[in-house]
Amino acid sequence: MSRIKIHQEIKVYEIDGEDALLDCALGVDAHWNNDEMVVLVVEEHSFTVVGDNLKVAIDNAMNSGK
Repeated sequence: MSRIKIHQEIKVYEIDGEDALLDCALGVDAHWNNDEMVVLVVEEHSFTVVGDNLKVAIDNAMNSGK
């Protein structure tokens, strides 16, 4: 059970395929009570996903051109 608030920010380089002209970031937070979940924060929206599923999706996306 997560009791410490953890927040990371990832710089956004493109929005809808165009260069991000503003300084914006994708937030990644620990879920408040489930260590298997993470919360992705985009502007005022938050999306809760299984962390391991997100890792697999990222690995698959990064290997798609190889």
